[in-house]
Amino acid sequence: MRFFVVLAFFCTVVLGAGCATSRVVVEDSHAPDVIIDRFGDITFQGKRVAPEKIASAVTSAKIPKKHKVRILIPENPDRDVMGKVAGYLHLAGYGTVFVTDRKASIDLKKPVN
Repeated sequence: MRFFVVLAFFCTVVLGAGCATSRVVVEDSHAPDVIIDRFGDITFQGKRVAPEKIASAVTSAKIPKKHKVRILIPENPDRDVMGKVAGYLHLAGYGTVFVTDRKASIDLKKPVN
């Protein structure tokens, strides 16, 4: 009987604790708001924008402050440009999320016997 009580307590603790991670949900994440290309050029709504003008461009587009601005970056991004863009947006009250254009693929091969 004591074994079942200990087992029940252990299962309750283990199964009841759950996972301690959190997940950030980005709405409409399939379309980035700002694009930084491999040359460091910044594009917003199809127009090139200087880093110091990105916050005013996003504000004039009436994007709400609670919205996280998605910034598409290339495979080997320029960290200086990323920092400038994120900095100007944060000063204007926007949160930022850097996203990449990576795609997952799998190559299934016939096992060798």
